[in-house]
Amino acid sequence: MFPHQVDDLKRVTQINDELAALERIGPQTRGEPFASPVEWTVPWDGSAAMPTLISTETAAVLLYRPATPQSQRWPVRAEDFAIIPVDHGSVAIWIARPCICSGLTRATEQILDAHPYRGRGLQEGRAHTIGNSPWLRELVEQDNSLSLYDRSDLSSYQHLLIWFRDLIVELVVRSWHFEGFALNSREAFIRANELLTRD
Repeated sequence: MFPHQVDDLKRVTQINDELAALERIGPQTRGEPFASPVEWTVPWDGSAAMPTLISTETAAVLLYRPATPQSQRWPVRAEDFAIIPVDHGSVAIWIARPCICSGLTRATEQILDAHPYRGRGLQEGRAHTIGNSPWLRELVEQDNSLSLYDRSDLSSYQHLLIWFRDLIVELVVRSWHFEGFALNSREAFIRANELLTRD
């Protein structure tokens, strides 16, 4: 990617960030759901196939193809590429634990036009936290106690929404981190199984 292209993409990103910030003001003031961008350590390749989400009752692993300097990813930051391996076949491994709720939505034009966070800070190709989350509110309001986690501690959880090219991933998690890279899908699935079966 040429320097002027990076500068142009940074400017586009800045403009979209400013617009999204304005969109959040109304819902946030009224106590309604809104989407705020969250830093993502290893960006994904915006042109790659769908990511893979593997989850258990208490954890979730996300496998995806990381961005490279040649990726046409938006938004883009030049400094992100310093940590991406040269091998374009590599798979990034991300894990959330504990994860008490997850869901997938196809990112079709029809679904996105009617998405509940559209016009509330939701940005294409970004990871977000959802403020005033209806998912968290429903969990708090449930009458039946769930043995997998302490509902009184839900204040420490976050509702994440990650918009990949063709798929939106949503999770309710307490913490998450980037685990590392695998050379190929087979190695990534083996590593994911190890992470999910770890005590």
